[in-house]
Amino acid sequence: MPAPRLPKQRTKRTHTRGVTLLELMAVVTIIGIFVALAVPGMGGIMKDRHAARAADELANMFRIARARAAATGVAHMVVIDANGTGARFELRAALSGVGGPVASCSATTWGASDSRQLKLIDLAGGSFAGKDITVKPADAIGGTTATPIVSEFCYTPGGTPWLRSGSLWVRPPASAVARWSVYRKEGSVFAGLTRIVRVTPSGLPAIEAS
Repeated sequence: MPAPRLPKQRTKRTHTRGVTLLELMAVVTIIGIFVALAVPGMGGIMKDRHAARAADELANMFRIARARAAATGVAHMVVIDANGTGARFELRAALSGVGGPVASCSATTWGASDSRQLKLIDLAGGSFAGKDITVKPADAIGGTTATPIVSEFCYTPGGTPWLRSGSLWVRPPASAVARWSVYRKEGSVFAGLTRIVRVTPSGLPAIEAS
């Protein structure tokens, strides 16, 4: 006996309506509005990252000087010229003399003849050019005297920091903390976060946001 045939199921056709040109233009317009609103904010974030990088470069220069002095047995100097948007950070190492490595900060003039430049960060050039990143001295903690515009720090192999005062190298007072403000400007207006790079009497740097 043949098997009974099942009735054929009719496939229901569905019709999908396409997107009209008017709807597509509306979506593109909305996306354009969101992009236009987001671009200025993204630009500010990118510029603020340059300020953060400048603060990191400044703090790292002190860390590198301290670490290299301990590792090589040679005195290292950090020069900070905090004159605004043209600020410069320089790291130098004393050249070994006839008697071997120069471990004393005062045993070299730190010129081209008895020291060499290891690193130079110029906020007016290189990858910082046109970013309007500003570095200025901030008031020292525990005192009313501001950090000098040009500061020279020297690290001996034992990790001891010394500060140039005139023609002499002196130990920073126990209450003195050198501080620099790092921020960006838009025209004549401060913008974004201000980062404070500070160096304690022990020679260790730190970064604070204000």
